[in-house]
Amino acid sequence: AGLLRFLEFAQDARALDRAEAEVLWGRAWGALGEAAALQQEHQGAGEPTQRFLQLLSAAVASGRAHLAGPRGSAPESPEAWGWRAAVKSGAVAAWEPQGRRIGWVDGEEMYLEPEAAFAEVQRLARDEDDALGLTLNTLKRRLRERGLLASTEHRGGRQRLEVRKTLEGRRQEVLHLQADRL
Repeated sequence: AGLLRFLEFAQDARALDRAEAEVLWGRAWGALGEAAALQQEHQGAGEPTQRFLQLLSAAVASGRAHLAGPRGSAPESPEAWGWRAAVKSGAVAAWEPQGRRIGWVDGEEMYLEPEAAFAEVQRLARDEDDALGLTLNTLKRRLRERGLLASTEHRGGRQRLEVRKTLEGRRQEVLHLQADRL
């Protein structure tokens, strides 16, 4: 608004003609649009659910955490889920999990143990002088609001954000996401 008023003043003072003012207005409007797009991108990177997934991915990639298969052993493509090959005589002898287990992966489905995953992400954020700035319960609600939870359950007349799933032979309360979120 201030620039528009200034351009009107410049035209009244005969410092600019109408065509020059329109060119400057167009350039300014384009620059504002670019700045708004960059700001939106910057804010999106700081959005807590996206930041949580970025940090979770970093924890797995760095070997600070891993996801197991549904029986607790190495999942398909173990190297993608925080496992390292133990090589013996030039061949893979076994797969070894790296860091803390934060959940399980079964094909296209990922099941996170909420407290373990959240704690590992918080540790990594703290090590990077960063923080998510929200509680686990708030994070779970935001994951649901953003459509990142693959499923939820209704129990006792209430919607539960954790689903019950048998993993490693035990019934677990887990957050269900699509594996491609990491």
